[in-house]
Order: sequence, then structure tokens, then C-alpha cells
Amino acid sequence: NIAQLGIHVFERDAEDGRNRVRDSPLARLLADPNDDMTQFDLIEATVASRMLYDETYWYVGRDNDAPSGWVIRHIPTTWVIGTLGQTAFNVAKYKVAIPGSSGQWTEIDAENMIVFRGWNPVDPKSGVSPVHALKTILAEQIHGQVFRDQMWKRGGRVGSYLTRPVAAPRWTDNGPDGTSPRKRFIEQWTNAYAGDNASNAGGTPLLEDGMELKQIAFNAKDNQYVEGVKLSLETCAQVYFVNPTMVGILDNANYANVREFRKALYGDNLGPEIERTVQRLNKKLVPKMADPLKVYCEFNLQTKLAGSFEEQGDMLQKAVGGPYMTRNEARARLNMPRVE
Repeated sequence: NIAQLGIHVFERDAEDGRNRVRDSPLARLLADPNDDMTQFDLIEATVASRMLYDETYWYVGRDNDAPSGWVIRHIPTTWVIGTLGQTAFNVAKYKVAIPGSSGQWTEIDAENMIVFRGWNPVDPKSGVSPVHALKTILAEQIHGQVFRDQMWKRGGRVGSYLTRPVAAPRWTDNGPDGTSPRKRFIEQWTNAYAGDNASNAGGTPLLEDGMELKQIAFNAKDNQYVEGVKLSLETCAQVYFVNPTMVGILDNANYANVREFRKALYGDNLGPEIERTVQRLNKKLVPKMADPLKVYCEFNLQTKLAGSFEEQGDMLQKAVGGPYMTRNEARARLNMPRVE
């Protein structure tokens, strides 16, 4: 949801107006960060890594072959294996090791790294992963899944069994006709109710000697499988400050409150992470390429908070007192050509 917003670059003019900048090196860099990733890919990887590890990195350096002259590379958190020149509040260099590099690493100056991290009560140089708080919940979910897997492998297909009363005639090895009653019954049962060639599969069996058919099927309700999954989803959503409705728990959902939840998603839920990311960009990235007193970056939240097209149209028409778009502007919204 954060990645789909898009990052825009603005410049303040002499009268403190805001003008969208589309062709500056900074705007081109954010639109095309490197040869492999789009802006969406970059923001998605950054936010997802920070949500998982509470810490992630960008490498920002010169690249003469890039349209902007610069390149941004997202450095996965697990690639950073250590630091050099460490003080109480910062470091001088980061040691980055690519998987499969046989113990070799590259030293990257801290001035070329943009670090996105959360709050740590004991160390300002690193974050604390929310997964630590979820460890027991996730472990319970994993153990529950392993148990269900074992049930299906070992006992899930034994849905019922047959019993014979104690007073039933004893099944001797061979009957009067020389055949085994046990073997004969098993063959008849298999042919009629089981196997690929079962003729009466799903039918009502006719049992002998007072036999009873008893059920022992695996019962998801009794094992509270659904409740366990919901608990895990709700707890994870709470730890990440996301309304459970947004992750598919629709017990108390309706059209009206879901619409309000979606509006709150970009304010109360994702707002802090959006603000954390954009402030880090304005502090560390913008000064490398533009005047930070005039130029700044901002996520395009307006598209998500402005309401539907009908709501915007009604509000703007009331504010203006009449039509607020030309015919060609309306045609452009429908990807139609201009008319004279």
C-alpha cells in the first residue's frame, strides 16, 4: 500500500508555492532507481524489510550510465554483517557481504548509505524486530500446522472403523467352505465401499454379526483450527498497528466501516511509516542532489485520501459554483484524444 502511492518531488518558489518537479536528477532517480528495479519495487523492498527486521539500507552512489547520474540500491538487511568506526550514535562504514561470497565483504562509507530503522530502547544504531514480540504466536501457529500435517499423514485418512461385539461368532482361520471369514469380509468391503473400483462407495453398508461403524474423523472445529488462524492474524495485525479487517478478518465488517477503515489505513495505520520514510529521504537523499531548503520529497497520499471521483466531483462543483473541468480535460481522463 505504501509502494503504490509513488514519491513526488516538489520545489518551493519565492512566494512559498509548491511546484511539482518532474525532470530534475532527483525526480529521475526516484522514478528509475537502478537498472533492475522500479520505484514500486524499491519502496516495497524497503518497507517490507524494515517491517521484518526494523532496519534496512539504501546504497546511493554515482553512476554515469544512469539517466540521473545516480543509482539507488536496496541492501537487504541480512547482507550487512557488521560495522567499522562505531561510536555511541553512528558508524563510519558498513560491512556488506553478498550471499555466497565465501566470507568476503565490501566496506561502504556511511555517507553513501541511507539507513531506515525503528526505535530501540538500548541502542540507537539498530532497530528491534516486531517479530520478537510475535515469536510465541508464530511458534504456536507453526506447531499447529505441523500437528495437522502429521494428522493428515498418519491418521487423517482413517475416518472410521468397524467393531464386532464380544459375543459375535469367532472368526476362525478357515470356514466350512475352506475360506477365511475375515479375508472374505475384507475383500467384500473393499470391493463395495473402498478402492478405485468400489461399486457402492458412499452408500449404506450392511454389517454382519452386530458390527458397528464408528467415526474418528479429524475434526477441524473441535481442534479450533479456524480460531487459531484468526488469533494469529489478529495478533500480527495488532503488533503492526493494522486494523484486522485489512488482513481479511471480516467478522464485524460492513461496507460503511470498511470504507472508513481504508481511509484510516493511510492515516493512523500506515501514516507513521510513511512519515518515517519520507523524512529520512528529505534528510539524507535530497541534500545530495538538490537544495534541501527549496526541494523536498512527498508520498502522493492525496490520491488515497481524496475520496472517490464522484465525491471529489460533488465537492469541487460546490466549491467552484459550476463545472470545473474542460471537455478536453474530461476526455483526457478517459484516454480519449483532444477535440478542437
